[in-house]
Amino acid sequence: MNRSELEKVLELAERRDSVAEELERVRQLEVEIERDVAVELAVPDLIAVIEQRTAAIAAIARELEREWSAQGPLVLLWTRAAEQLQQAESAGVDPEPYRAEVAAAERRVEAARLETRDHRELLEAERNQLLTVVERLPVEMEPPIEPRDDARPEALRRDALALIETGDLARELLQHERDRAAAQLAMARAELSRRGSAQELERELADINARLPAEVELPSNAPPSMEMRLRRVGIAVTAGARE
Repeated sequence: MNRSELEKVLELAERRDSVAEELERVRQLEVEIERDVAVELAVPDLIAVIEQRTAAIAAIARELEREWSAQGPLVLLWTRAAEQLQQAESAGVDPEPYRAEVAAAERRVEAARLETRDHRELLEAERNQLLTVVERLPVEMEPPIEPRDDARPEALRRDALALIETGDLARELLQHERDRAAAQLAMARAELSRRGSAQELERELADINARLPAEVELPSNAPPSMEMRLRRVGIAVTAGARE
C-alpha cells in the first residue's frame, strides 16, 4: 500500500472515530431527552396530588385550631383547679374536694381531646400520602415530619402547618424541575437535530468499518509518524518491501 493509499486509510479511520463520538453523544442526548420528557409528563400529576394533600391537611389544621379554641377554657379550669389544690394542701385545708375537682376537670379535657386524637390519625394518614409523593420527586428533599404523639390540638396544628410547608416546598421544587427540564429539552432537541439520528450514524459507522482494513502493509520508506498514526487508530501494521 503506497503512501497516498495509507493517507486515505487514515482519513477514513479518523472519520470513523469522529462518527463514533457523534454516535455516543447522540445516544447520550436521547437518554437525556427521554429523562426530561418523563419529568415534564410526571410533574403536573405530582403537583395536583400535592395540592390535594395540602388542602386536606389545611382542613385538618382548621379543625385543630377550632379544637384548640374550644378546649382552651377547659384547660384553664383544669389549671385553676390544680392551683387551688396546691393552695389547699399548703394551707392544711382538706384537699379532697379540690382533688375531685381536678380529676373532673382532667376528665373533661381528656374527653375533648379524644376528637383531637382522631384528627391526629387523619393527619398521620395525610402525611404518609404526602411522603409517597415526596419519594417520587425527581429531586431530593427531606421527608415530611411525623405528627407527634401529642393530644394537644395546638401541638398537632403546628405539625399540620409544617406538613403544609413541606408540600409547598415540594411543589416549588417540581415547578423548578419542570422549567429546567423544558429548557434542557429545547437545547437537547436542537443539538440532536444538528447531529442527526443514531440510526443514520450507526449505518455510516458500519459502512466505514466495512471499508477499513484491519491491517496494512507499510512501505519501508514511510515516515515513522505514519506507523504511529495508524496504530493510534487501531490498525495493525506490517513492514513491506522497500520501494
